[in-house]
Amino acid sequence: MDKIVDVFNTYGWPGIIALLLCFGIVIFWKFWKENKSSLNKNFDKFSQDISTTIQNSNTVLLSSITEQNQALMSSLATQNSNLIQSINNQNNELITYFITGRTKSHNEGLDTRLEISEQIDMEVSNLLRQSHATRVALLELHNGEVNLARLPFLKYTMHYEWPARGVESIGEKVSGLDASYLRVIINRVNARQDNVVILTSKDIDELYEVAPKLYEFLRVRLDLKNIVYVGLYCHTTNRLIGLLVCEYNKMLERDITDILEKYRTTFSEVGNRISTHLHYMINSTSSSCDE
Repeated sequence: MDKIVDVFNTYGWPGIIALLLCFGIVIFWKFWKENKSSLNKNFDKFSQDISTTIQNSNTVLLSSITEQNQALMSSLATQNSNLIQSINNQNNELITYFITGRTKSHNEGLDTRLEISEQIDMEVSNLLRQSHATRVALLELHNGEVNLARLPFLKYTMHYEWPARGVESIGEKVSGLDASYLRVIINRVNARQDNVVILTSKDIDELYEVAPKLYEFLRVRLDLKNIVYVGLYCHTTNRLIGLLVCEYNKMLERDITDILEKYRTTFSEVGNRISTHLHYMINSTSSSCDE
């Protein structure tokens, strides 16, 4: 106490304040030193608690995210499965629709062709008897394979062949032949208003110079004396779709061109009726005369 009085007497109140500050610093230092280890322990515990809390939060968050991802993946898998199943069902329905439709169309086309074939057969057989030909048949024009420029080759095939008694059938051999062999005949048929061309024996001989392959077939192979070609046309496009053929071989005693000329109208009428049948047949089977 005496020392405090001495300080006051010597330094006054500033001395007392300085003394108190020094005293406070000493007390604080002793307190801090004594509690340092406790503070460190509390801080370590606090840090550990924070780390544990953060770790637990991360675990919960990761678990939640994992569950949400699994739920999302499961939902997407279910949706994809349903979508794939729906697409498959639609595809199956479309396939069934097209197969059923094409089958129905095909069957209807076959029924139509069979019905019309009977009518064409009747026309051809009647013409065979009326014209006293050795063979009556149809040469139908059609597209064959294509060339390098993707342009189709025009072919012809013999259908509805009616040979007279004792005359060999050639229908199976006249199939898919190059229509260029008939170019001369086609040009002459197109040039006639009635679409009827009657070839005499002399006309056939003259084919040797302009169509040697056709000459060889008609004269050498079939030994024909007269032949009649009637153009068959599509009614909508007026495009040639075939030829009606009446053949007369050399068993006949003479050239019958004069008789055939009298039947020119009959040939033309029969050709028109057969053209109608063919036109209806083509357009009733999802096709057209332009194809």
